[in-house]
Amino acid sequence: MQEDFADQVRELTGGRGVDVILESIGGEVFGRSMEVLAPLGRLVLFGNASGSSDIAPSVYTLQRTNKAILGFSIGSLSQQDPQRLRAIALRALQYLERGQVLIAITDVLPLSLAGEAHRRIESRRNLGKLLLSVREGA
Repeated sequence: MQEDFADQVRELTGGRGVDVILESIGGEVFGRSMEVLAPLGRLVLFGNASGSSDIAPSVYTLQRTNKAILGFSIGSLSQQDPQRLRAIALRALQYLERGQVLIAITDVLPLSLAGEAHRRIESRRNLGKLLLSVREGA
């Protein structure tokens, strides 16, 4: 980790922490995220890009610190409740359309470099989104 985001969060929130964290990396980032989660805050875990096998805090620890962890899987939800997933997706697209959510795009590669894109993703060193372009010259 290049910079300690936890220190920045503590500074920006006067030590209070944040109410909601969307976490997709796991490992050390998960631990630091739990540190800066405010009392009664929720951490939504939707991935594990680090490949870490670290185990989440015990229920007792969550109870004692007044924190909650929620798991989210698009794949599972699409099977369990496709209508709810559709509503969530439409709402998310509205946020994107209004510019309320920004997506970091690391790079755009031509489709002919799909193998390179996979190598970058599999190395787990890619930050942001890596896009493949199907247009020639892009």
